[in-house]
Amino acid sequence: MWTAENRSKYNRDKLRYPSDLTDEEWRHVEPLIPPREAWRMPPRSERAEVLNGIMYVPSTGCQWRYIPQDLPPKSTVFHLCMMWRMSKSTKLVCMCNRYEQRGSAAQIRKLAEFLRRMLYTTPATDNLRPQDNIYPDQDAPIITNKADGGLELTMAQWGFPPIPGETAPITNIRNLKSKWWRDANREWITAKEYRCLVPFIAFAAPVCDSTWFKVPGVEVATFASIWRPWKGKRLAEQPGQKRRNSTPLFVLP
Repeated sequence: MWTAENRSKYNRDKLRYPSDLTDEEWRHVEPLIPPREAWRMPPRSERAEVLNGIMYVPSTGCQWRYIPQDLPPKSTVFHLCMMWRMSKSTKLVCMCNRYEQRGSAAQIRKLAEFLRRMLYTTPATDNLRPQDNIYPDQDAPIITNKADGGLELTMAQWGFPPIPGETAPITNIRNLKSKWWRDANREWITAKEYRCLVPFIAFAAPVCDSTWFKVPGVEVATFASIWRPWKGKRLAEQPGQKRRNSTPLFVLP
């Protein structure tokens, strides 16, 4: 609940960027970062700035190369983000396999207005229902590009078709240098029309014994993602739901 005390506690107006960590937040986060010696880490103060750089990207939806110059170089921020994601010693930055989406179409429209784009909705997204737990193979809203330059809020299912011989859908892009992404799925990675944003309020890591993370000071944040059309019975069976033959699919970074 927003009380006078909470408003003061979570007010981020005095921060350089709303996504920056406060000293208190950094004290909670620092123990989760892998040991400095293991990754040739910069000093403590610089590590906090690297994390500020990482948080700036999902907060604004910008690309890595657009990280402001008063934050560490984008190469440093990106490199350490990838190292932390691969580290088994941290739960700070990892592959998302569960998230929450309670943002309304009106809130997502504000994002479109910030991007100076018109947002169109579909009958399924005119009135979004809150989703406390979104797992792979479930429906969720995504924001795609329209041919006229606008944006469309539409529903898609989380997960690309599995690798031949496997049964689990592909939920995250892990290694862009692999043949699976470089060759088999190259079109979805390189074509601009298949880029999208996935709105979320918070995400959990890991799926079991989860710690929830959210972007401070942001009503609705977004993952940068890709989507693709699909025809075929890919969906895993779920109680009370029928498999569908045609639906958009998306994956998370």
